[in-house]
Amino acid sequence: MTTAGLAPPLFPPNAPVQENIAGSELSPLDLLLREEIARVRQHINSLTASPAENWLVHHNAVTVYMTAAILAATAIRPVSSPLESFGQVDWDERYLFVVDKVASQRHDGRLVVLPSELVLLFQDFYLPYLRRLATALSSQDPPLSQELQALSAGAASTVMPALFFLREDPARKSLRWFEVSEVTLDSMEVFSWPLPWNLFRHRASTSLRRLGQDPEIIDGLLGHAEGGTATYGRFSSRVRLQDLEAIRPAIEQLFAALQFAPLQAPGWDTAPLEFPDLTPGKSCLEEGAQFGNAARETRRAKRHADALAEAHSEILRFIGERPVDSISVDDWEVLSQRMLLNDSGTPRALGSLRYEALQDWIRQRWCTDGTRPRLKKRYLPAMEERTLLSRQAIGSRKKVAAALQALQPVLEAREISRTSLRECLFFGAVLTVLESRVTEPPLLRDLLAAKNFRLVHFDQSYYLEYSPDLDVDSGCAVKRYPISVATANFLARASTSKRGLDMGKSSPPDEWQSICQKIGLLTVHAKTPTATISELAQLVHQANLLEFPASLAAYLNGDLQSVGLPHRDWIRLRHGAAGDFGTFNAAETESDSENFEDEQGPPQVPPDANAVYLSNLADTGTPAATPSTAMPDPVISQDASKKLFGEVRSIFRKHAAATAGGIGRRNMDAALCRALDQYRGSTGRSCLLLVKWVRHLLRRSTRKGTLLRVSSVDRYFSSLSLCFLAVGFDHDLLACEEEDVTDFYLRLMDARSGIPEVTEPSTTTPESGSSSTENGYKTLKLALQCLKDFHQTMHAAFGIENPDWSEIISDGPSLLVSAGCITELEYLRINACLAPIPTQASIGDLQCAFINLLMYRFGLRGMEAACLLRSDWTEPAPDCVVLMVRSNHLRRLKSPASRRQVPLLFRLTDHERAIIKQWFLVRQATPVLNDKDELFPADFGLDGLEERRGLLRRIGAVSQQVTRNDQLSPHHSRHTFANRVAELLGLSTLNLNPVDIGSTASQNARLLLLGGTDSTRRCSWAVARLLGHAQPSTTFRSYLHYFPDVANRSVQLQEFTQQDRSKYLQEKLIDLDRITLLHDYLSTFEQDSGTPPTSRLTAAVALKFIRMLVLRKNFGIALQATNILERDARYLDSLLIETGRIVSRNKSGSHPLDWLSGIQPTRWAEMIRHADQVEWEETPSKEVPYSKEEIRTFVGPSRQVLLWQKEHFEFLKHVINLWKLDNQSFQLFTNSRSAALQDFANENGFTLAKTHDLKIKWRKLQVDPVRRGSPL
Repeated sequence: MTTAGLAPPLFPPNAPVQENIAGSELSPLDLLLREEIARVRQHINSLTASPAENWLVHHNAVTVYMTAAILAATAIRPVSSPLESFGQVDWDERYLFVVDKVASQRHDGRLVVLPSELVLLFQDFYLPYLRRLATALSSQDPPLSQELQALSAGAASTVMPALFFLREDPARKSLRWFEVSEVTLDSMEVFSWPLPWNLFRHRASTSLRRLGQDPEIIDGLLGHAEGGTATYGRFSSRVRLQDLEAIRPAIEQLFAALQFAPLQAPGWDTAPLEFPDLTPGKSCLEEGAQFGNAARETRRAKRHADALAEAHSEILRFIGERPVDSISVDDWEVLSQRMLLNDSGTPRALGSLRYEALQDWIRQRWCTDGTRPRLKKRYLPAMEERTLLSRQAIGSRKKVAAALQALQPVLEAREISRTSLRECLFFGAVLTVLESRVTEPPLLRDLLAAKNFRLVHFDQSYYLEYSPDLDVDSGCAVKRYPISVATANFLARASTSKRGLDMGKSSPPDEWQSICQKIGLLTVHAKTPTATISELAQLVHQANLLEFPASLAAYLNGDLQSVGLPHRDWIRLRHGAAGDFGTFNAAETESDSENFEDEQGPPQVPPDANAVYLSNLADTGTPAATPSTAMPDPVISQDASKKLFGEVRSIFRKHAAATAGGIGRRNMDAALCRALDQYRGSTGRSCLLLVKWVRHLLRRSTRKGTLLRVSSVDRYFSSLSLCFLAVGFDHDLLACEEEDVTDFYLRLMDARSGIPEVTEPSTTTPESGSSSTENGYKTLKLALQCLKDFHQTMHAAFGIENPDWSEIISDGPSLLVSAGCITELEYLRINACLAPIPTQASIGDLQCAFINLLMYRFGLRGMEAACLLRSDWTEPAPDCVVLMVRSNHLRRLKSPASRRQVPLLFRLTDHERAIIKQWFLVRQATPVLNDKDELFPADFGLDGLEERRGLLRRIGAVSQQVTRNDQLSPHHSRHTFANRVAELLGLSTLNLNPVDIGSTASQNARLLLLGGTDSTRRCSWAVARLLGHAQPSTTFRSYLHYFPDVANRSVQLQEFTQQDRSKYLQEKLIDLDRITLLHDYLSTFEQDSGTPPTSRLTAAVALKFIRMLVLRKNFGIALQATNILERDARYLDSLLIETGRIVSRNKSGSHPLDWLSGIQPTRWAEMIRHADQVEWEETPSKEVPYSKEEIRTFVGPSRQVLLWQKEHFEFLKHVINLWKLDNQSFQLFTNSRSAALQDFANENGFTLAKTHDLKIKWRKLQVDPVRRGSPL
């Protein structure tokens, strides 16, 4: 093995620490490689001294040598034509673009480093050699000679590769070139090693790790791109050029170690060679000849076609003449396995393609004759990450910079008012692409149509905000990009058009044509502005992929969905002050009528417009206000839901003419209320909510101020009624969490798409007058828009969790999220309002504060926090907390990905520690009947799911008051947690908590979550796993809002001479700098400095105090947990101690409270619950006889209460009446024959038994003696 160039066994046990065994098992020895390379170089140099007739052997040997140098320097795969074209080489910055993935359709290529020695090898030897070869072949093959001349200048060729072999073709009597490949390299027999040609790739993988290089950079260099974990995938924050420059010294070192020195120039004359056996002038170049990647694509397409044909034949042979529905499930599984596996059980090379052919065959049968096989399993291919780099990456940054430089004087010479609207729109879009580096195709299409965007000015900077629904819903979540004032001026001028701009019928301005020619861009004379902007965006996207973090480039291109913070949160976060939006009027486009398209759904209005009605909707006659009850029987519920919807339709028919807000609307609303009352309890709660939404729509106003037409409300109701009736008749939307809401809405839309268009009744009203009114509800898009409006209404009224809209409809708008954040100071103020002094707070206040802490510090969902068990809170060390999020009897996680461990990553304040400590004291002091280890048990006021949601609603109300933002909810604490963790890991720059964001805190978080402090592609995955997401796409789309800030820091905007704001921009701009800032908005909620009153001593509180004393045996902790007067606590403590001394018979070493330790927790719970349920008298009706007696006089050592006087029996009767005890709860017995005792018992209604008649556990009872007076 050593003589073959292989190293001994990799890394023996005593290998040095720097040795890294994470590389390849093929580890060639550099010494033997250098010797073989030197031998080949000497052999080639010897050929230069031989006669000119050996030029062909010399050329092919040079090609082998140069190919080996390329493979050794770049570690690329030895595919055909590894150096396909010099157009893939950046000679100045020394990069090479390669496409070396043979079997994948998802790899466009990647950028690799070219060592300086390799560049010199090409520039000093190979390019001059090609020029000499062109001269030598000029008479024999002039076209080939001309092509070689172009190649010698470093130009790209479309007819032959940059590295090629030559041979004489006797049949054609001409020269013939052929590609470099592993087969042709071996056939030349230049290198004599018995090693595969991917040896340099294995060498780089191992050697770079030995040199201590980052494994992620090595993966990126070698083109490893597993799904979701690619070094430069859309979830990664790594910067490609930074990494390549970081690894360049190691690449230089590895290549220099092989000593690929330049070859000697040939010694023969430069005169044209003569070929007596060939026809002069006959060229070997052919039009349309394929090589490199194009040839590989053709061969791959043929292999795929053959595999599909073979799979189709195999399917038909397997099915035979049998009907599809007669084939069993197991047989279909056998066929699926045959598509994927060989007979030996190993995977087929094109198994996923063959299985896809089976899926296509199944879909075809379903479409043709309606038969569908019963499949036990469906298999999904494990796709690799799609690469995004293309050949345009080479030189893209230079072209972008040159275009901006050439465009600047053109734009500065333009006067906005004298520029046409189309030209303004074109130049605004060009600047958005070139300056702001925005390349998202849907955004650019809408931008060129002058729709769905707005211009914002904040903190002396301009921004472009975009959403696919912005023109329909001005309050939706938006993407935000920094722009220059010049861009804002052009776009503002273009948006003044009232009839729209059709850019498809125009051409780019003449100045742009000249700019393209100057910087070498494609000419665009015959292209529309839309096509021009699209091509320009592709070029800029390549530059973004090189110099920006991969996730930022994906955000700018629309490959990674994420939204910015709303204006209210943006202002609070940037300035530390709340904005007063009460008198602020944004420049928004108003709609003047109610002529909405059917696909748009109900018109959106500002949230404040319907705040009063939504409050009534949530507080009056709502399902949330009713006690928690089980869902009715599905059959009954389905029938009742059908009748309810039928009643609603009859109400619409009866009141179809109620167009104004008068008596007709009030009668409709009253009829709907009666229908709700009639079917409440028998109809599914989700169907009731749909009818409540209809009530809300009847009061919904358009932007013009008029109420929605009744026919429109009927159409919106009809778009959802059948799908709610299909899957929601027994569903409770209020009991759903985020994943459950997503699943329910997904089933709704699936049911809606499967409903035939002719099944729903048409609604004809005197007002309709058009077919769109009758048939508009039949579109799926209208149903989606109505579902969005329904959810937003229910979310505002009842706090329903937001779903993942991207899963509900994949080709629709993806910005249906609720962005927001809560700063550290706001969070602390919220908890201070909920529980100002934790030791004196009520149980409900303490619960709210603790749940809020769990959401903010650990990123838990609201119901995840409320449904934790005590065992889920673990403290392995002081100030070290780890939360376990897992399924339990209160809450079932929807998927295994939601199961996780969340460590405490942030420092807790003293107030937070007091909340935690006090809650565990209260939880421990108050036992619960049927205790199931719940952290927030039901006996503490959480009697069911709705009450738990009531706690979250209270947290949300306080949060909205503190932050002055009525759009925030407790769920935004989870958003804040995600962004704060991203900031700790170096992803975000939002500066949510400057106190914790330091080098030490960041390093500790990285060590804990990532196992190291270096930059890694796994940062986003760490955030996703802390949130319980299966992959980061949901995390970025719904939770992380830092991309606008990162883009603002990364993009370099041009400094134009004309920086003034135009009059058009002044009219269209939303200027957030004009908003009044409330710097003291948190001081409004200063906590009361006075000391809250202590708790009144009741029987239940006294039992809790005793319970805490028994558990902790600490008077101070028991007093703190119950918050009673110290005087009362001292009195109870003395009574317990004195009683303990009696019943323990003064045994030494025993604790005075041990006599109570045998009481079970369930018994404590029963006693405390009974004490809470008893109605106690404020003042005793008469003097208590025992109150003046010493306790030792009536408590016996056997824990008996001793009675011997009439007052004693009367007092016992009084106590029994107070506690509402029955006769089975106690037993009176005596060993005395005194008639007086029997009389005392009879007078008070007691049964007095004799000891000799009463036995307990087969033990004879004795009565303790009474100790009175002094024994002396």
